[in-house]
Amino acid sequence: GISGNGTSFGSARGELDTRINGGTDYFSRYVTGSNSISGSVNWLGTVRARVGYLITPTLLAYGTGGFTYGGVSLSTNPTALVQYKGEASGNYLGYQGAVGYQGKANTVGLGWNAGGGFEWMFNQNWSVKTEAIYYSLGSQTVMSYTYAPAYIWNGNRTGDWLAQNRNQLSYNGIIARAGVNYHFNLGSMPVVAKF
Repeated sequence: GISGNGTSFGSARGELDTRINGGTDYFSRYVTGSNSISGSVNWLGTVRARVGYLITPTLLAYGTGGFTYGGVSLSTNPTALVQYKGEASGNYLGYQGAVGYQGKANTVGLGWNAGGGFEWMFNQNWSVKTEAIYYSLGSQTVMSYTYAPAYIWNGNRTGDWLAQNRNQLSYNGIIARAGVNYHFNLGSMPVVAKF
């Protein structure tokens, strides 16, 4: 259930070396686009050590840290609208939709964690604890593409258009939790000798 998404927007302009009707006018390409990205952590695990200090005989303050691993996924969906204009004349010559090619990736992220908490022994064998742990599973990068074929206006043809989008997502978060522990206290169990 750990997921997030967002959208970025951008625009660009490029003059094309394509003359219109053999004259002095030439194409310019104006591109307006968006790219939505979504990512998730599908499962998560930690391997940690814990070092603490007894504030009182029943209250432990501790720090913890170690190794984090988890299943992460990333997907993107780019779209764009291309507009053509005669640069010298200022005339708008038409619009063209671009085709978006999604980028997707699923992998196991590896990283680290660090945090701390408190544990209170309220009974001989029972304790309660609360802790917060920051984790990082690193980052993931996928490529996505947006493509528009050659545009033809009044017998004049432009070249194809291809945009490459580099999408990077970092997987970081905080785990906050509380728990109840039962301590078996095996050192006080009776020893029975058998012959």
